Amino acid sequence: MKTKSTAAVVILALCLVVAQLFTPARAQSRIDFAAADSSLSTVEIRGVNFPALLGLRLALKDGTILPMSTATATRILAQLPAGLAAGSYEVVLTRGGLSVVDRFALTIGAAGTAGSMGSQGPQGAVGPKGPQGTAGAPGTAGMPGAQGAMGMPGPAGPMGPAGPPGDRGEAGGP
Repeated sequence: MKTKSTAAVVILALCLVVAQLFTPARAQSRIDFAAADSSLSTVEIRGVNFPALLGLRLALKDGTILPMSTATATRILAQLPAGLAAGSYEVVLTRGGLSVVDRFALTIGAAGTAGSMGSQGPQGAVGPKGPQGTAGAPGTAGMPGAQGAMGMPGPAGPMGPAGPPGDRGEAGGP
């Protein structure tokens, strides 16, 4: 009888191992967005692959449970505790209260901590031409240039006035 029960346990264990091998892996759940409503009574959480109706639990980092009113694969609505003070909170999504599915920083009513810098976006369109600017101060004088090539002679100028008479010269020979 003991060998039959041992064989049954071994067969059951093998069945469980085989079932695990052929069970598709769950897609990774991720919180992409969380925001409280203006009355600070409800928080909306959006993301992907929330395993709806599989023992999800939503809590603040301090352990305060947030009762869920709606839970789908991409959206969760949960109730915030009354009198929740403004500040930064960490929302923790767990499965069955044990394994953490995801964490998300939630700021309520105040500036939160700065997130990491995102990647650079695409270059924007060229803007319109701006107005003419004011003239700048004159620059310093440049170096003199090199002497140019000699040009063509110019036309003869007008005849000038007669000059004064010259000295008398020596007498010439017979």
